[in-house]
Amino acid sequence: MMYILKFILLWLLPPGCIVLLLAALTFYLFKRKAAGKFAAALITLLLYFASLMPTAQLLTHGLESRYTQQSAVKADVIAVLGGGAVSGVPDIDGEGALAAAGMNRLATGMRLQRKLGVPLIVSGGQVFKDSGGEAEIAKRVLINMGVKENMVYTDTKALNTRQNAQNIISASKENGWKRIIVVTSALHMPRAMQNFAAVKDSNMEVTAYPCDYLSSGKIVISPFSFVPQAYALDLTAMALKEYLALAAGNFCKNFTI
Repeated sequence: MMYILKFILLWLLPPGCIVLLLAALTFYLFKRKAAGKFAAALITLLLYFASLMPTAQLLTHGLESRYTQQSAVKADVIAVLGGGAVSGVPDIDGEGALAAAGMNRLATGMRLQRKLGVPLIVSGGQVFKDSGGEAEIAKRVLINMGVKENMVYTDTKALNTRQNAQNIISASKENGWKRIIVVTSALHMPRAMQNFAAVKDSNMEVTAYPCDYLSSGKIVISPFSFVPQAYALDLTAMALKEYLALAAGNFCKNFTI
């Protein structure tokens, strides 16, 4: 009974209800032989398939599988890329909190820092007026969780992935760091490595350490696989953004996002 209710609820919530409304409109246009019926059908199908979990899993796995965590890594510094922050909200020891992706990245970076005993640099500024300063909040969290303050460096200026890479490489030059481990979400890692490759020196070694996986890569087909879901639509949108940004970066080396 529980699964039946969940199934029905997904059709009542967006994007399920929107797909149903578009399907009804398409049926009406075809019945009336009205102009725009094929456009309506195409829009309905695009939204439907973009909102399915199998579609989202295929797209995300195509990005998340490009890099894997290495068991034996050496580094002079660990660079954690920001993943969003919220301002004006209470936290245990201050104000402002990292978004889920940012916290997952930071937790992985902190665990690596404890394992390797090297400095950690967190990169990310205040992207929007209503968002939090990513690096500042991350530093506060790290210190609160026991990382020594002299082991935490911040880049509070970066507003996109290219600036993350540029500022981290610049800080690495200043501090003599040659081996850099980059920690970011697995979905974001291909674009991050593309940007680091574009700005790093030839004598620098940049190693990917993906985390914050959103898809296991295993597609399990069930009745829910054919129901539109908001989470699936969100994953599809994030994956498409990464594919488009990668393509744009290959076409235009100065492209930033």
